[in-house]
Amino acid sequence: MNIFDEKGRIKGLSRQWEQYSLCLFLHLMWPSAPIALEWMLTGVVKPVSLTLTAFMYAVGLGISSRNPLNSYLSLVAGVIIAVFFGFAVHVSSAGHPEDQIAFLR
Repeated sequence: MNIFDEKGRIKGLSRQWEQYSLCLFLHLMWPSAPIALEWMLTGVVKPVSLTLTAFMYAVGLGISSRNPLNSYLSLVAGVIIAVFFGFAVHVSSAGHPEDQIAFLR
């Protein structure tokens, strides 16, 4: 088995293996990165992070799809999920009304 091509450069993976590896990365590893990092750094996973993971999964699915309709629909779903992510961040950062009133005094 020769690892060099006819020009003396190291051969890369075949196109099929490159596509398969990219698909695995975009479907499994990339969307779970926020959850894994949050769990490793804080020891807990918040619902906001799960919403971010859903967004990343939808976008990753669209990027790796060969069908243009799937790509566009998953990007639309990603934008909708991003809106929910914004709501989740806003709700989790807002305190109780009593705390806000006491802060203003």
